Amino acid sequence: MEEANEGVEIVDVIDMPEIDARDLVKLHIKPIAITFVITLIVLAIMFRKSGMIKALLIPTIVIICVNALYVSIVSILRIPVNEYVASGFIFVYAMSLIGTALYTKTISKN
Repeated sequence: MEEANEGVEIVDVIDMPEIDARDLVKLHIKPIAITFVITLIVLAIMFRKSGMIKALLIPTIVIICVNALYVSIVSILRIPVNEYVASGFIFVYAMSLIGTALYTKTISKN
């Protein structure tokens, strides 16, 4: 009897609660939208003489494309969606805002 029990291993099963991606994103939609609108307003005020459409269109396209690229990388690599992915999204969003503001400012100086 003891020989049969030697090869048996005890496996602990831990239930992880499922996190819905909508629940993670739902908290961040309003602040991201508000900062996006405020950023567009600031850019419109800063570059009103150098062309409003160009000053608003370039950052909008860049921000949307960069964040779409981030979401597609997360989807392709099948990274589990958790609070770190949401934080990464906000970080990428903030960096794309800063980058486009700096890029637009350097273009307007030339």
